[in-house]
Amino acid sequence: MLKQYKRLCIRIASYILILDMLTGQNIPVPMNHPINDFILRLYTLNIIHEIHPGMRPFSVNQINQVLDEVSSTDQQLSTREKSLVLRFKKEFAVNEIKQGLKGPWQSKHISTAVHTIFKPFDTNDTETRFLSYHDDDLLMWMDWEEFFAIDFQDTLSRSFFTDRVTISGKFDNNLSFYSRYTLYRVSQTENFPLPDEYKQGYVLEEDNTDWLVWDVSEASIRFDNSIINAEISKIPIYWGFSKKHSPILSTHVQSFSFIRFSKEYKRIRAQSFLGSLVPYGDNRKGIIEEKHIAAHRFEFDLTPSLTVSFNEMVIYARQNIELGYLLPVNLLWSEEHGLGNRDNVLMSFDAQWSVKPGLSLYGTFFWDELSWFKLFSPWWGNKFIFQSGFHWVPFSNPQLPDFRVEFTASRPWVYTHQDSLLNYTSAAHGLGFPIGPNAQMFYLEMNMWPTFKTFLSLNVSYLKKGTGMGSDPNDNYSLRNEKLDDKTPMLMGKINERLDVGLNIEFRMTELLYIKADISYNDETLLSGQWGLLMNF
Repeated sequence: MLKQYKRLCIRIASYILILDMLTGQNIPVPMNHPINDFILRLYTLNIIHEIHPGMRPFSVNQINQVLDEVSSTDQQLSTREKSLVLRFKKEFAVNEIKQGLKGPWQSKHISTAVHTIFKPFDTNDTETRFLSYHDDDLLMWMDWEEFFAIDFQDTLSRSFFTDRVTISGKFDNNLSFYSRYTLYRVSQTENFPLPDEYKQGYVLEEDNTDWLVWDVSEASIRFDNSIINAEISKIPIYWGFSKKHSPILSTHVQSFSFIRFSKEYKRIRAQSFLGSLVPYGDNRKGIIEEKHIAAHRFEFDLTPSLTVSFNEMVIYARQNIELGYLLPVNLLWSEEHGLGNRDNVLMSFDAQWSVKPGLSLYGTFFWDELSWFKLFSPWWGNKFIFQSGFHWVPFSNPQLPDFRVEFTASRPWVYTHQDSLLNYTSAAHGLGFPIGPNAQMFYLEMNMWPTFKTFLSLNVSYLKKGTGMGSDPNDNYSLRNEKLDDKTPMLMGKINERLDVGLNIEFRMTELLYIKADISYNDETLLSGQWGLLMNF
């Protein structure tokens, strides 16, 4: 089977290489970059149409196309929106990198870098790159980031440093490549858990210091052509119209490796991938059982204002590859039935409707397992998630807030399986809704731009979380109390309620320096967060 798979991959790669290629500039944009909020704002205002928020992260190519579209048409933009367009055009203007090799060893490059550390940010200046190369065939650039931060939690505090190098580029307009290496260092503090940036893997405790160190890599190589796009990547995958709480695929886990095929034709968009997951979260040694995910998403623009999609995911394990799951047009649930109903199939429908410029509604119905005849009964096997929300942009001036309101109800036992290896997780983290099963959340978010260099985001969430078995995606449903099979409500066990308030601030101070802060407070009187200084060279 493995030999057949290798031969298949070689044939696919050879076929792609001889096709007429299109642009290959599909470098992923970090999902915490403020450009994402600006793009979602323009999308809700119906100012842009050529980008689709149901499949993220956005790419550098998509961002540049949108910014060019906005700036080259007669769109009625406010003064602040125009200044934001200029800012982001500068930040993503990689095609304007000068010919030749530019690097830190060149005296002029060094003096320019030193000067820009304290030079106020100006959209008329060229964005500084640590290293770049440009000729008729190859465009490549390197960014170097250093983030110096202080984490705090109530009366506790600690130092948190991040070192990051990113290399991106495209070759001959047919191949894009991306590689990012991040090293995290955090000082050990008693009763202070590891930060959210840690998802999985080995943590090194440095000798003679109080530092905990771990690293994370991302990478992607992608071919685009007129028939089908293909890539081998290890980058985030996010499916869904919720900004960051999708029940389908979220970025709650560390990026995993996958092979993906995608195609866009008129009003239809499709993605299909097969990836490798981490089966457990305890860093066990020796022979580890394999765990994989296969999934596809089909999006349809039924009208210019209404988009619907169908998603299928399957978790399977203890085998190298299943070619039936690799076929992009194969129905995964039927394939899984044909293989003996041994794997974990999950499905969902989601949709987004642009009601009018400035208002969009979206919703998701995700099911792990259910009976349509018992859908409204308290049967334990109704393992589904319902999510509904809207994004409202009442003001054209981004100095005034836009609003996102969202409600999610996640029933007990969703994402779980009778074989713990087949739970909808990677390294013990849920692949979908970050709060997991047996939960309900009401979420409110407001975003604004006081200046074109400053982004503010305020969020409030009211969370109800059940307890006991069925509350964690790592639970095994064969261990449930069968006496409750017909008495499983939307929330079960002791219900814990919590109100969280969060504030995120980002200020681009100079050409190289940013100030960032992320602060949260809950009604358990816990104040926590992080503030720091980012140097992006």
